[in-house]
Amino acid sequence: MSEPYRPTRLFTVATANEMLPVVAPILERMQRDQQSLDDTGNRLDAISEAMRSNGHALEAFRLEQEALRLRKRITEDVLHLAHLGVEVKNIATGLIDFPAIREGEIVLLCWMLGEQEIAFWHSLQAGFAGRRPIDFTGETGAPD
Repeated sequence: MSEPYRPTRLFTVATANEMLPVVAPILERMQRDQQSLDDTGNRLDAISEAMRSNGHALEAFRLEQEALRLRKRITEDVLHLAHLGVEVKNIATGLIDFPAIREGEIVLLCWMLGEQEIAFWHSLQAGFAGRRPIDFTGETGAPD
């Protein structure tokens, strides 16, 4: 049996929109870091074991260190957003969710980089495919 979903913070539509100037730059950096990590991984994959023992060991080591640095920063950014109560769903698209209350139930306010404001929500079970236009402002209390 799985644990019930318990967000660390609940947002209203207004408080989630207020967070966008804070979270958008973090998501943009995460996207750049993820792209750099992918590029670094591809370059590292191109250095075969034979090449590593034939003068490319230093380059492989440098790429491995860069990959570690990028993974660490992405992880720190995800944890920072989680500390703010924001859930990262997809770095590549910049998709995040803000837990909220709608009609006494926890739902997720859904936002993606490039959108001007939070305009969609979905149930916990529906995910991105179940996004619906915002038709509420959000409640501040916990669900019953």
